[in-house]
Amino acid sequence: MASLLDNPYRCRKSEYFDDENYRDLIYKGYTIIYKVQNETIMILEIFKWQKR
Repeated sequence: MASLLDNPYRCRKSEYFDDENYRDLIYKGYTIIYKVQNETIMILEIFKWQKR
């Protein structure tokens, strides 16, 4: 997660939003949806993908 500060667009475009600023980070079976806004990374949701 710390590397997001250096390169916030390194993760794939979100499957759940039609906007390049929304990203999905996959980590140990979890999906972390976040939004890149200027110099800020806003985490919107964390969920285990199997439950969705």
